[in-house]
Amino acid sequence: MGDGYSLGKNRKKQGDSDLPNILNSIKNFLHNKSSATEENLDVVSKDKILAHKSYSLVVGNYVSSTVGSSSALVKVGEIAEVNALSCDPKKLFPNGSFTYIDIGSVQNGIGKVSLDNIVKSDQAPSRAKRLARYGDTLVSTVRPNLKGFAHVDFDTTDVIVSTGFLVLTPNSEKVLPEYLYHCITSDHCVGQMIAKMDRGNYPSINQSDIKDIQIPLISLDEQKSLLEQITKNKLQINEHEESIDSLRQKNSDLIDGVWVD
Repeated sequence: MGDGYSLGKNRKKQGDSDLPNILNSIKNFLHNKSSATEENLDVVSKDKILAHKSYSLVVGNYVSSTVGSSSALVKVGEIAEVNALSCDPKKLFPNGSFTYIDIGSVQNGIGKVSLDNIVKSDQAPSRAKRLARYGDTLVSTVRPNLKGFAHVDFDTTDVIVSTGFLVLTPNSEKVLPEYLYHCITSDHCVGQMIAKMDRGNYPSINQSDIKDIQIPLISLDEQKSLLEQITKNKLQINEHEESIDSLRQKNSDLIDGVWVD
């Protein structure tokens, strides 16, 4: 729930405000406390908020997540390594160049990664220090609510990642790479990150924070089945997007046709 604006610096309009509904829920709760259950209203005592010390009103700090009966919540640190590999670009690529992935290389909310940023080793930015492997998940440490996350599904032979990312390397015996990525990008996990970034003046998370994020762990077979369905859905989305793009182009052509050269 929110006031209809993003949590970023510019506070962009994202949708309708939930505040009127929240106020109505509170009024109903005060009128009849049993309505809290009916309307899924989470009630947090003042003492619990004060005990948090940061006086944060982010619900993720006080309300525990729930999962299905076939899964259990585990911490990311229990199923993945964080920032396992680092390097010195000048030593790794002497007299050469590398593909640099910084925060701007990842499209927020979509995860599309641009590999066009080629940097000479002797001009490497100070933050060019992390290595990623195929199957890793990249998590932007700054404003995770913007979902600057990516799944590494490309060749990383000459790739170096900015320290502005946390690099998660999944334990293949416990979790499939894409399952970890999709869990991390879910609103459930992002909500946990938002709760943690709220503690300081700078809206970011660190290595310890990401290790404490909890995800539902199901069997590898269940993960595989779920990912197969996600892949099918993605194919349908791509087909519809192509149709939409084609129709937009037709509309543009119709307008262009009435102009006289």
